[in-house]
Amino acid sequence: MPPAPRLRRLARHRLAALSCALLAACTDAPIDWTGSSSVGAPPGTPVAITAAGAVTTDTLASLARQVTPPAGSVCPGSLRLARAGRALYAVW
Repeated sequence: MPPAPRLRRLARHRLAALSCALLAACTDAPIDWTGSSSVGAPPGTPVAITAAGAVTTDTLASLARQVTPPAGSVCPGSLRLARAGRALYAVW
């Protein structure tokens, strides 16, 4: 195939991709941002935000303080816990 038709086709694909990107950028935001809010928990109390946006006590924070890290040099602040049903997963 000669280079000219190939370049025209490439230009059409780039134009289509750019058009799609611009259309996607101009849609409404998927999240309705509201004003700031504060939590009435005492300082130092670990809190979590539920999927519905409610603020609750972080039950995994107390568990994180009791987990023994693996051997080697790990940063205690890098512990991440995730619950899936009755299983609990930890990663450093």
